Amino acid sequence: MIENNGTIIAVLAYGLDMIYTKINSGLAGENLKNDGILLSECPIGTPPDKLRFDERKRIIAGLAKSTIVFESKEKIAYSKMY
Repeated sequence: MIENNGTIIAVLAYGLDMIYTKINSGLAGENLKNDGILLSECPIGTPPDKLRFDERKRIIAGLAKSTIVFESKEKIAYSKMY
């Protein structure tokens, strides 16, 4: 349910002909009834796959006005000084 009259853009990691998980099928239908968007770069018939879920993050980040990372593994960047 959209409480602030916003538009939901759902970026899928699989084809538009399937909704993963079954619980999300109701959400997808409600989203479309409220002028929302289901977006996928995968062809029809493409099943959910772990790698595609990671790849879709670049699309989500590209659509956003800003991005906040709230869960991430710690990485330490080292730079060589000459």
